[in-house]
Amino acid sequence: MNKTCILKIKAALVTTLIFNVTLLLPLDGESFANEQFSQIILKFKLPKSYDYSYDKNAQTLNLKLKNTNLDEVQPLDYYDESTIKRVILKQIDGNLDINITLKKPDLGYTIAALSDPFRIAIDIYDANYREIRDPVTKLPIEINPPSSYLDSNLNHSDDFVATSIPLPNPETAKNENLDQSPKYNLVQPLPEDFSAQMLKEMTAKIPEGPGKSWGEYPLYVYRLNLNAYKGREKPQGGVRRGNEDRYNASLRAAEFAESQYDYGHESRALFIFQHALNTDPRVFDDDAYYLWALAETQFGQGNISLAAAYFKSLTEKHPSSPLAEFAQIRMIDCDALSDESQQKNLELKEKLWQRLNLIHTRDDFEATALIEIRKSFHAPNAAMDSKSGLPVVSSENVMTLKSLIEKVENPRTKFLLSALSMAHYADINSSWSKENAEFAAKFFADYSKSNEKQVVDGIRDNLKIKLSQLMQKNLSENNFLETIRIYEDLPKSLQSIKKDPGIAWVIGESFRKAGNGEASIDFYQIAATGSDKDQVLKSHFWLASLSKFALKNSRQSLSKKRREEFYKLAKSSDQSLYSIYKDLPEDIKLKVSAEYKSYFEDTVLSRLALRSSALIVLESFENSSVTNTPSAANEVIPGGVTKTGDSFAGNVRLLSLLSKNFAELQMPAERRRALKLMRQLTPSEDAEDQEAEKTWTQDLVDLAEEMRLASNYLEAGKIYAETAGKSQNWDKRHEARYKAGLLLYRAGRHGEATQLLQEACNDGENIFYKNLACERLDQLKK
Repeated sequence: MNKTCILKIKAALVTTLIFNVTLLLPLDGESFANEQFSQIILKFKLPKSYDYSYDKNAQTLNLKLKNTNLDEVQPLDYYDESTIKRVILKQIDGNLDINITLKKPDLGYTIAALSDPFRIAIDIYDANYREIRDPVTKLPIEINPPSSYLDSNLNHSDDFVATSIPLPNPETAKNENLDQSPKYNLVQPLPEDFSAQMLKEMTAKIPEGPGKSWGEYPLYVYRLNLNAYKGREKPQGGVRRGNEDRYNASLRAAEFAESQYDYGHESRALFIFQHALNTDPRVFDDDAYYLWALAETQFGQGNISLAAAYFKSLTEKHPSSPLAEFAQIRMIDCDALSDESQQKNLELKEKLWQRLNLIHTRDDFEATALIEIRKSFHAPNAAMDSKSGLPVVSSENVMTLKSLIEKVENPRTKFLLSALSMAHYADINSSWSKENAEFAAKFFADYSKSNEKQVVDGIRDNLKIKLSQLMQKNLSENNFLETIRIYEDLPKSLQSIKKDPGIAWVIGESFRKAGNGEASIDFYQIAATGSDKDQVLKSHFWLASLSKFALKNSRQSLSKKRREEFYKLAKSSDQSLYSIYKDLPEDIKLKVSAEYKSYFEDTVLSRLALRSSALIVLESFENSSVTNTPSAANEVIPGGVTKTGDSFAGNVRLLSLLSKNFAELQMPAERRRALKLMRQLTPSEDAEDQEAEKTWTQDLVDLAEEMRLASNYLEAGKIYAETAGKSQNWDKRHEARYKAGLLLYRAGRHGEATQLLQEACNDGENIFYKNLACERLDQLKK
């Protein structure tokens, strides 16, 4: 292959957007313009990030290059003054701002990034260009450029410069007298020896896969597989005349491009389509699918403006094709993407939403689904959920979306219809039912491993929050059974939400308060693994107390394995509870002990022998003054015992049982501390106090005897004396005074001892201890 042929092939392979302009315009041969074209190539050592915009009023193209210096854009020092009026460069914070003012309002532009090496191509052209056709045959007039002109204009680097070709003057075209003044053809002619084999070889060098921009588009914009809509329409112009060889070559290339497009190799398809377009564009007039695939590949490459023009051309050339409906949808996509800064503009969203309503889908479910999805995203008042990235649609919209799920074939469309519906159900303001739960179960089963992880996880998070708040609301309103129903109505695949410690806490509380404490244990175990210290502490409490209760009261109904589980659980949770509690700041300790005071005391009253609860109750008594003020009884404790409150009788009973708990737990020091708190209590003449007084006096006498046996005569004597002095109906108070006198005397408190013995000697109720006291006094006087 000679050098000239290679250069021609290189020029033909360059993906320059301006190649395709002729297809977008009416080929009627009646409108012509003075063609103008210029190109600026900016080469860089490394790829650059850039943005651009166009001010129509000022006819100024603004190009912003990031991390670029002035010396990197020397090609802008010289430009074509026939198309460019002025160029202004501004260096701002390491970025370069380029303003190119066009000379005429009828000039268009394209900007494309090329690689190997990286460069930015700025093409400026006559926006009103029309291909010249024979006025009689309506076929394109092909004129080969003079070889000297072609050779002088081919750029022998990798960059492409459009080739100038003399074109006929429209005024003399009918007489076939061609005006030899230079004109500029915007379509690069291909070498005649560009064979099918060469096309395949060069296609193989292009990377496979879809366009680079699909991953950058919003969630609802994705590649559409419309193979089902293939089918060639009857040529619009009747029997084709002209160069049938070129038409057939173009047709074969389009078929080859279609196969690459269907395989998902869009860059390859685009290259081959452009070859077909340059060979004979009539192929695209005859087949709507070729034109759709060409437009879609341009869209996938990020060439939004050019793609929009192709989609529009499809609606004009093939209005009866079902693909025209999809093209209208894509035109709306292009407008939505043309300026990302306007996507949140309510006025723009409303216009897009209104245009979607005007598309007639001819009962095509796929197109209908795409429209409904976009209406959800473009609805002017739609609230966007930050977690899932989806709009929250109304109940009416959900009915429409759900009705389409089983009628569409595109997996991505099915996913979005399902996700939008599920996002509505997961919204905190929507209702919840068993049917919703079943739909949610299927959604997560189908899409838990979806590529759209952020969407699915966002919906799942919202659903957890919704169910948690819904169940928490029922719990706060004492609708325990409703919370349990919501959980039990969830299919097994969704019941995994209990793995969330917060939700597990709510469900566990509901089961316990509904009277099914054993069922709540599994949920409290999960809640105890959470990060909320308050819930963790309370979960350990219920695990310990409920397990102990189950061991104590359900021994016969529990299997050996279950008993062992409860025993280990009670022991570990009991240890964890006090470990967490003792490390809390003092103010938090007071808050917890006050909030859970009744629960801690209940475990003491029911003799569950929990070390943590007993210690917390003991510390609470020691940190506050013990009073006889009555208070209302709280909840029924796990063992079924009801508290008597904080009266004398209630405190006596609690402290007495607390001492017995410590005795069972083999904690003698803590037992004595509990009994010492009895000394702060004073009985009254109330009937209830009279019954409790027996327990009070017996526990104090037991404590005094422990002190005596431990040779602590002073404390023993004081306890006997205090008990005798405070008692109201105790028949052994005279005996207590006598014993107190002896113990205090032995402790060296002779004055106090003599007074107590004198009181016992003066007492006529108990003759035995009266005589003993009097005798002891006589002995002391001697």
